[in-house]
Amino acid sequence: MILRIIQKYSFKCGQYRKYPLCRYELKATVPDDDPKSITVMFKDAHNHDDRNQTSRVPSPVRQSVSKYVGIGLTEAQIRFTQFTKCRVPATLTAEQ
Repeated sequence: MILRIIQKYSFKCGQYRKYPLCRYELKATVPDDDPKSITVMFKDAHNHDDRNQTSRVPSPVRQSVSKYVGIGLTEAQIRFTQFTKCRVPATLTAEQ
C-alpha cells in the first residue's frame, strides 16, 4: 500500500464578510509525488449584489456630504460647511 500525501488549499472570496451571499471558492490540490500536477476547482460565481448590513451608526456627516454632493457643491465648499458646523466649547475660549 502506497500512502499518497496531498496538500489541499481552499480560498474564499476576499469580500465574503461584506457579501454573505458570495459563495465563490477556489480549491487546489497538489500531490507530493508530482508537484507539477495541480488540480484547481472553482465553486459558484461571485455574488456581490446583496451587501451585509453594518452595525455602524449612521454618520450625520456622511448624510450631509451626500446631500451637498447631490446639489453640486465642490469638495472645498463641502469641507468649509463641515468646518463651520464645528463649535468650540465656551470653556476653551474663556481660558485663552
